[in-house]
Amino acid sequence: MDSYKIAFIYGRDDEKNNFEDGQVHFYGEVEEGFLHSKILLDYAKEHYPDMPIFQQLNPRHQPEVIAYFLVRMGHIVFFNTTKYDEENINKYGRLGFFMMPDEITKKQASALVRFSKSIEDFNVFITHHIVMQDGLLDSMTCHSPEKVEPKELVRQYLDSYATIIEEKEK
Repeated sequence: MDSYKIAFIYGRDDEKNNFEDGQVHFYGEVEEGFLHSKILLDYAKEHYPDMPIFQQLNPRHQPEVIAYFLVRMGHIVFFNTTKYDEENINKYGRLGFFMMPDEITKKQASALVRFSKSIEDFNVFITHHIVMQDGLLDSMTCHSPEKVEPKELVRQYLDSYATIIEEKEK
């Protein structure tokens, strides 16, 4: 993940874009130095050129706002927010966060677990139950003050997600 700024974990098959449920797609090379907003808009223009919302957004929008619309489509979006200079790496380590859709497929959950194991040296948090109200995002956040490994945080999230699904089905 050190080479990329964004990772997508797809939640459904999309023949038009050659996406498969559970597929992990890395996008936006770190060395190019572009903002997350620009990378997300480039991705959206490449894969969803007919979606009007992506025509209205621009690189000045917060990357989370742009990603919100991709999350609403069922994608998990992971942001690599690490600053790759020696001082920041030594002081803060590798950083990132997940934006989660409301529903996750089984294949997507499995891919999320595998992906979380691949970023074991990252300090991450998870945003979920994301809503937009009056143009502002609000969400719940899952994080650990004890800095647990990403795979453990993802496991905790998936356990709580399963509980929520079971309660909805009652």
